[in-house]
Amino acid sequence: MSRLTRFLVLLAALGCAGNLWGGENLGLFENQGEAGKPGKAGSVAFDPATQVYLVAGGGANMWATNDDFHFVWKRLSGDFSLAADIEMLGAGGDAHRKACLVVRQSLSPDSAYVDVAVHGNGLIALQWREQAGGLTRGTQAKLTGPARVGLERRGEEFFMTVAPKGGRLENPEASTRVKLADPVYVGLAVCAHNDKALEKARFSRVELAPK
Repeated sequence: MSRLTRFLVLLAALGCAGNLWGGENLGLFENQGEAGKPGKAGSVAFDPATQVYLVAGGGANMWATNDDFHFVWKRLSGDFSLAADIEMLGAGGDAHRKACLVVRQSLSPDSAYVDVAVHGNGLIALQWREQAGGLTRGTQAKLTGPARVGLERRGEEFFMTVAPKGGRLENPEASTRVKLADPVYVGLAVCAHNDKALEKARFSRVELAPK
């Protein structure tokens, strides 16, 4: 056994190898944390075998002029598409708890952003804030969740695509125009819509690709 091999065996025995080679595995994304100041800290668990993300998030809301939620993200420049099957987990909870595909200018609670949100009551919506501190606007999809949803950026235009869970995304259902400077934060988010609660969602068949 070589000196390097003995060293790696020792690290594995001590449970240190994961940290040595980059820490937690977030799959397509590079970091996670809170946006705003949720009362309860969230988390992300990624299963490389199934490519499924389980995201837990707190926070009072993602709407109006400020947002509080848990976010797993990657910084990107240029056009992209993000898609996932989204399902809220657990009975009860606020009807407006949200699991979202998100693109934000920053991690500040009042950041400009666009998202596609699947709510606890099944409502699906394209939501956006055009500038920092501005009001959030939105438009609802015809389909209700659980569902497969997509968020695509083409310059300053953002498109929402929706299909039944496990289905194929085809023609965009709604769009909006928001000017965001590169790089932007792109990823998955969960908001409890109740600052005393922690809600969970499953994101599967997640795809993130440049366009």
